[in-house]
Amino acid sequence: MGLSPASLSVRPSKNSSLKITLSPNPDTTLNPYLADNFLCFAKVNKSIWDAVGNMSKVSAKSAETIYHISKKSEQHKEALIDIAEEIKKGAGSKRIEKLVHNIILGEKQNYNDDTIQSPDGTVFANWKNDKLQFSKNANIDKKEISQYLLKFFISNNT
Repeated sequence: MGLSPASLSVRPSKNSSLKITLSPNPDTTLNPYLADNFLCFAKVNKSIWDAVGNMSKVSAKSAETIYHISKKSEQHKEALIDIAEEIKKGAGSKRIEKLVHNIILGEKQNYNDDTIQSPDGTVFANWKNDKLQFSKNANIDKKEISQYLLKFFISNNT
C-alpha cells in the first residue's frame, strides 16, 4: 500500500481573502518549512495578488519570496506589482528577486547580458552554456527565425 501525499490547495475565497485547505494523509508527515511557505500565500498583500491574477503557476517558495520582498518597502511592493505578469507566468524565487532588485536600482531593461528581453521586461530567450534557450511563453515561428539567422550569419561572415 503506497502513501499518498498531503493535499494542499490555495484559492481565493468569496470574501476576497485566500482560502488555504490542508488535507493531510494520516500516514504522511508535513514538512513544517513547506507549510510555512504555503501560508505565505495568505500573507502577501492583496494588491499584489490582484495584479498577478491567476496564481496557479506561483509556487509556495515564490509566494514566500514575494511576501518577504513586499515587507521591505512600498517601493519593493510596487516593483512586485510591476513584474506581476512574470510572476503569473511562474517566475521562480531567484528570478523574482533579480527583477525586483533591477527595478529598484533602475536597471529594468537587462538584468544581465545573457538575457534577451524587451524594455518592458518580457524575457524572450537566455544564453546558457553557449546555447540560446527560448522562453516557454515565446511565440516563435521556427522557419522565420531560421531564415533571419541565416541572413545574419551570411552578412557577418562575408
